[in-house]
Amino acid sequence: MANTSPTPKAVALVLFPALVLMLAFAFFYVGAFHEPTPHHVPLAVVGPPTVAAQLNRLPGEPLDARQASSRSDALSQIDDRKVYGAYEAATNRLFVASAANRATAVALEQTFDRVAAAQGRPAARVTDVKPLPLSDPNGTAAFYAVIAWVFGGYIGATLIGLIGSPRSTSRRRAQRVSERSRDLPSSPPSSA
Repeated sequence: MANTSPTPKAVALVLFPALVLMLAFAFFYVGAFHEPTPHHVPLAVVGPPTVAAQLNRLPGEPLDARQASSRSDALSQIDDRKVYGAYEAATNRLFVASAANRATAVALEQTFDRVAAAQGRPAARVTDVKPLPLSDPNGTAAFYAVIAWVFGGYIGATLIGLIGSPRSTSRRRAQRVSERSRDLPSSPPSSA
């Protein structure tokens, strides 16, 4: 069987698409998550329609404020995943669901903190109606479990591929290698 070691060209042909995918992945994810800002986050508002209108006019349009008839209606919208949070104007309370999306819950809280600071009002009291479990307060356990599965699958597939790769089982080749090794001088030639 011919030499099965990869040529530099073959290695480059395999590594180039991998490099392109790696750079694209890094570019898009780092670009999107290095400084996340909310944009049109659905939010139920309990209070006068003017409150929802003011929230919809915030610079950068971070919120998509929608009118809710009552606190229970707003909390029901959170349960049904129609909105990521709810704001009750009369009590200055913000309800979030970190188990639905922790980053969005934090972004909602920061948005309301900025609004309160700009208006010289006290910050909204935040209540997490769907908190993450105490054993995983950042909500990252599932993410790292998936990463472990991906790496395990990749390593397993690589090893299975190595098991099935073609190898020379030719006795003739083995004989040629042993004959060549016998023909080699056992000691370096003298320079006399």
